Amino acid sequence: ITTPSTLSGFSPPQKGSPYPSQITVSGETGTISKITVTLNGWTENGSAPEPGDRDFLLVGPTGATFEFLGGCGDFNPFSNITLTLDDSASSECSKSALASGTLQPTVRLTGFCTNFPSPAPANSNCAAPDGTASFGSIFNGSNPNGTWSLYIFDNFAGDSPGSIGSGWTITITLAAAAGTSTAVTSSLNPSLDR
Repeated sequence: ITTPSTLSGFSPPQKGSPYPSQITVSGETGTISKITVTLNGWTENGSAPEPGDRDFLLVGPTGATFEFLGGCGDFNPFSNITLTLDDSASSECSKSALASGTLQPTVRLTGFCTNFPSPAPANSNCAAPDGTASFGSIFNGSNPNGTWSLYIFDNFAGDSPGSIGSGWTITITLAAAAGTSTAVTSSLNPSLDR
């Protein structure tokens, strides 16, 4: 996946490529109880890196949307990191350089959710501190089967392109199936023929 360039000659906003990047889930039974998203091999180290301008939107098979990452890393370059976004992580991202590890979904832009360019759907759900949504609040209880879409875009000028060299991973945990029970009753008056 290429993260967008907004260097001279490009007018923001610019979309990542592909836009969206998609993963299809099929054959699962049950509903979602937890989701994490991992960005594999993410690099932002060009002549003018600004990972803080990258915005990431996850759209589920039902059309539910969640902006889970934005405003993180500021102008700090990094290479080939693996970053997992998980509701249960111990901390949000900051404006410090990003590194491999696990962070809470974080959107720290300008106090509002980003309007992603078409064909991304309208979105009003973003992570703290700009919003109050989480993977769980948006996707838990829904059917995991279908196409999941990741949209990446940059709405500021002057940024070098980057890449997510090994793509992205969505990890879905399903709610445990409701327990089933079977009652077996013995006959009170067995008949024996001797």
